[in-house]
Amino acid sequence: HALPATRLGEWLSASLGYLLLFVDGDDLFAAHACAALAKLAREDASRVAAGLWCGVPLLEKLSQLACKDAQAVGFLEVLAAESEPARLAMLSLAASLAGDGDESDDAADDDD
Repeated sequence: HALPATRLGEWLSASLGYLLLFVDGDDLFAAHACAALAKLAREDASRVAAGLWCGVPLLEKLSQLACKDAQAVGFLEVLAAESEPARLAMLSLAASLAGDGDESDDAADDDD
């Protein structure tokens, strides 16, 4: 018996997401993984987001990759547009990072 296409897609996205987190220094792999994940997410972003656990570690890695590769930007855009939990996680991460910058600026102002 063959696996249903949806299960195969879930397995593929979970595997790529896991490898993307832990494979460092291979820009070619990262670009192809992000392109494949973006294509899967365009079909069913909620399943991809649920299978990946779009938390801080993955979003941080994708943000780093987005500085070098448009495929990572594309995947982040698809996740933000199609998956409410992933979009909320991105907003939370952005707010947290913005808050860290404000605190250091306030501390610098206090020193003056």
